[in-house]
Amino acid sequence: MAKFMRTTINADRTIDILEYGQGHTIVALHCTGGNAGQWKNIARHVGNELRIVAPNFVGVGRTEEASNDSHQRLEADIAVVQTVINEQPGPVHLMGHSYGGHIALNIATRLQESPKSLILIEPAVPGGNSEDRFKINTTSVQSTVRDLVEFFDRTGTDGGWSSIPEARRAKLVADRSSLAAQINAIVETHLPDVRQIGGRMPCLIISGADTSLEIDEHCHRLFQMIDGAERVLVPGAGHMLPITHAKQVAESLLAHLKKVDPLLPA
Repeated sequence: MAKFMRTTINADRTIDILEYGQGHTIVALHCTGGNAGQWKNIARHVGNELRIVAPNFVGVGRTEEASNDSHQRLEADIAVVQTVINEQPGPVHLMGHSYGGHIALNIATRLQESPKSLILIEPAVPGGNSEDRFKINTTSVQSTVRDLVEFFDRTGTDGGWSSIPEARRAKLVADRSSLAAQINAIVETHLPDVRQIGGRMPCLIISGADTSLEIDEHCHRLFQMIDGAERVLVPGAGHMLPITHAKQVAESLLAHLKKVDPLLPA
């Protein structure tokens, strides 16, 4: 098992960070409803070649809460990641899953100094304020919980909401306001100008062969828009592949990094 450590950064808010392993640094961004602990299965398979630095987004773990306004939430999470990257001793690889993938895309298009590479694992599909995009209704507890159930049925592993352990479902319901802000932040934003990523940094897009049509189409569109991007499909995997298919994701990750980072052993 990779070495594990929990630390904090005190910037404009306390940022909670889990670190796994040692070696070349990857800043890894978790999904909606997840936390920094989702990367522990990946860490088991990358040995001591990589150091995974995984912040919890605002309101998750010990990272201090922010407004539940969806726009402010997105910007607060982007600020968390920028702070973590700035605290690292050298250049980093940047990896994000789902909501974290969308944050990673925003970071990659905003930073003046590019990450060494960008790894997107089924990044969330932005809606651009589209009227027909699924959005969490926050007018009552009942409507919010109902919509969260539908969201996890759409994007989760086989079985959707019902496949999530009862204690975890209870935690998701307790965190419903924060989750709604994350989900609605995606619905209300546009895709950043990802074409500028091509030529600036290598990009790997990983998705599950059994994921939803919407996410598959989004990953394919990013692959076409980002010049030189590489795409990997993981057989039998759905949206939660960093957890359910950690070994295959880790193998794809290592193969990519060994091609783009000359300091990593081939």
